[in-house]
Amino acid sequence: MTSTTTKIDAILAIDVGTTNLKICIFSSDKCKLVCSRTEEKRLFEGSDVSVHGVVVSIAAFQAVGTGSIPLILITSKDDQLVEIEPDQLWKQIFGMIESLIAEAEKMDLNILSIGLSCHRNSFVTLNRKTLESCHNIITWKDKRAQQYCEKWNNSYRRKFLNLFGLIASTFTRSERFKAARMFNLLDVMIAPRFLVILEEDSKMQHLLSTNNLILTTLDCWILQKLTKNSDLFVTEPSSISSTGLFDPFTNTWGVQILQLIGFPFDQILLPSISPTSLLSLTTDAELFGREIEISACLGDAQSAAFGSGCIQRGDVNLSLGTGAILDFVSGDEVHASMCGGVYPLIGWKLDEQSTTYLLESKFNHLISSLKWGNLINLIPSLAPNVLNKLCEELFNEDNEHLEDDDITCFIPFGLLGNGNDDCSSLFGIRSSTNQKQIARSIFKSIIFGIYQIWTFLLTQLSLNDVKLIKRIRCCGGISLNNFICQQICTLINLPLERVEEPHFCSAKGVALLAGIKQGFWTQNQVEDFIVLERRFDPIQQQRTFLLHQYNYWLDIQKRFSKS
Repeated sequence: MTSTTTKIDAILAIDVGTTNLKICIFSSDKCKLVCSRTEEKRLFEGSDVSVHGVVVSIAAFQAVGTGSIPLILITSKDDQLVEIEPDQLWKQIFGMIESLIAEAEKMDLNILSIGLSCHRNSFVTLNRKTLESCHNIITWKDKRAQQYCEKWNNSYRRKFLNLFGLIASTFTRSERFKAARMFNLLDVMIAPRFLVILEEDSKMQHLLSTNNLILTTLDCWILQKLTKNSDLFVTEPSSISSTGLFDPFTNTWGVQILQLIGFPFDQILLPSISPTSLLSLTTDAELFGREIEISACLGDAQSAAFGSGCIQRGDVNLSLGTGAILDFVSGDEVHASMCGGVYPLIGWKLDEQSTTYLLESKFNHLISSLKWGNLINLIPSLAPNVLNKLCEELFNEDNEHLEDDDITCFIPFGLLGNGNDDCSSLFGIRSSTNQKQIARSIFKSIIFGIYQIWTFLLTQLSLNDVKLIKRIRCCGGISLNNFICQQICTLINLPLERVEEPHFCSAKGVALLAGIKQGFWTQNQVEDFIVLERRFDPIQQQRTFLLHQYNYWLDIQKRFSKS
């Protein structure tokens, strides 16, 4: 029998994404991926029920692979309500971890540490005494707070805050006051969605009045499940810096803003905040037969940036998954930007003294366009190899044919500057328009949408910051599409480097951080562990034509937007 001393030390990384769940094992030898499990979801069955007075569809998504644990996703007919059934999610996470630990034993791997990466801005509130959830997990895609945000953004409170920020920043040059000058409430933030749910739920109101209501982000909820500690509610800065609950300038809960929007800060219980790699937690021994240290926790986009090796000031990571997310590493400086969808975030906080900040620009619904194309049979499959082959067929034609296609234009929902956030639109339909032209317009809308968030990001950077950008790294499942990567690279006019195993980049990022905590390597060694699978260079001969097409698409988008 092999003794534990001869086993190879390893790290288990949990990556809870919006549309899939990945569990990976990385070795202590340069953080190499050893094995993984991925739960992809597909529609299994559905029924209609009433949730919070809203008729919704409950779709059970059978996990491909295990075939045993369905993830319950609840959506309303108008997509306003988007929730996840918490008990089923935990069963899925626990089952996958248990399975991979058993496989690690067979491979003589000793799991010393766990790292957790979670998609951000999803939350659940709990009864402090019983730890029972008051509702399903409210995901970041939930839109029930849209009207609340619109009303508050038109209120005198918001105008007062912006005016105060303008006056204060003029005299003090403070970045924090500059941010107050630009602040507006977004439905992707947790605070407005919580307030809308609270208003509808008398049980939550009673718990709040007795100081027994605790709000947990998704990472906090999973950590509590892993430790089984009823008194432990902890999160970390990167996961909460995009929630609207956190002030990145003070590295604490944003008390003043929360009170201004009517958030019951004095009554509700919020998690404690720990640096990224200073959690000092262990899993409950009953879960996996022994205690395992939880060494790191990080938001998914920040973890993807770290896993791509974007850790120095001036580095930029493009994550192409459910959405498109551009993260500029601003080092120890926090940018006061809340314009055009650009937002300052905490990247990671490895100790009490040092904090690395990011400036983020994103297009949340990138994958939705491809799913729509798949739904109406324009795109046969979303598998990377199928998408690559399809793009070769669609765009491998003479330029004159492509120019004839310019009039067909697809505007996806959720884009910056698109006033109608809830629907997409297809322009330029003629009697001669065919399926290939519509399919091409979908792919071009993705490319142009990414270039648009890039231009917004550049407007928020100083000239010196822009000069620091020498290349861009990319990761995520959609980055496996060579055509999309090449077109983005040409438009941005910078080299684009795709990392190896891009769909596991977020898991690798949190594994790298856990390895730093374990002493397997240092932050200075991280870049040496990043393997580049392919580099794309701009094709200058195509850039003028692409910019012409982009400007046409942008003009159509402006006409589509609300005046």
